[in-house]
Amino acid sequence: PDSYQYPTSWWAPDEAYSDIVSIGINDLNAGQYELSAGVYDPSTNSRLTISENVNSDILDNAIILHPVVLE
Repeated sequence: PDSYQYPTSWWAPDEAYSDIVSIGINDLNAGQYELSAGVYDPSTNSRLTISENVNSDILDNAIILHPVVLE
């Protein structure tokens, strides 16, 4: 998070953190897209495991976000 300036190893238990990420959409066609978010270990590029207590849809250790519709 925060361009590697606030690594998850510094987080307190149960700490919530938000980070703004820009996604280029200029080359996408109109339609519905599904987004997901995950946290990666930069040394291995593998996705970290999501705890079982998350109240969201989870697929392959990524949280499924609301669909986005481009018109």
